[in-house]
Amino acid sequence: MINTWSIWAGQNGHANDINLWALNMKRLEEIVGALKAARTSYTVASHEQDLTHVVSLRRDIFVEEVGFIAEESDPYDMIAANLLAREDGRPVGTLRAILEGDLHKLRGLPGVIEYDGETRFLVEEAVDLSRHRNDPSRKSVEYSRLMVVKERRRTPLTLGLMAAGYYFARRAGVTDAFIMANCEMGNGRRDLAPHERPARIPRLFRSFGFKPISKPFFCERYSGWQVPMHCDEEGLAYQCIALAGILLRQGIIDAAGMQQAVPYSGTKVGVGAGDKR
Repeated sequence: MINTWSIWAGQNGHANDINLWALNMKRLEEIVGALKAARTSYTVASHEQDLTHVVSLRRDIFVEEVGFIAEESDPYDMIAANLLAREDGRPVGTLRAILEGDLHKLRGLPGVIEYDGETRFLVEEAVDLSRHRNDPSRKSVEYSRLMVVKERRRTPLTLGLMAAGYYFARRAGVTDAFIMANCEMGNGRRDLAPHERPARIPRLFRSFGFKPISKPFFCERYSGWQVPMHCDEEGLAYQCIALAGILLRQGIIDAAGMQQAVPYSGTKVGVGAGDKR
């Protein structure tokens, strides 16, 4: 269990830090209160009905509403864990997590990124992560397909979803997280052709502690501007760590429901704990 009271500046006794700690704890209390009022829950898709909800959210949001992707699924879903957010039982958001140790199960399949005979994260289409791969003390996760229904995007729902994703990854011993962030989030310029839209690094992921590790680039795979981002244990936003601990204690993150993830499409390659060959 995460000890939220020994994390960050509140433990070092300086007055300004303690005031900032109190301010952030007040904000966390507001976030948790809003999530509880909406009867929010976070779990991992663990049966076919859950996966149906995940695919429906992808189709409605990423395919039909904003056109970020052309298909609801790709080969990485064969090893992915899909987190599902519900409010009063209604599916309202999802996040995909891919553990580095499961990538080898996709070797040779069409549609995956491969270099030097090894399967890579999607983010490695743009950046070289060999420094992380060559360090045996590091374990990585790639987040993707983060989405929330339109009417709930200006609520704490997304922060809670990332906190649940953090908890899932920490259970697998992950030290580093990567994400290919969409630079068009919230820019409101759907009237422009894809290449003409502004490429802004999204503040949403910065607020979680992610930092860009290259310049934005136009990704033909998604017909839009993307930027690879990274976050490690030291950089992870305090509020995401602390919120995960509080949501666990409140039962909003379903700890038991984080145990068994079911991959999409009934494939035989499954989701492990980042097992190494």
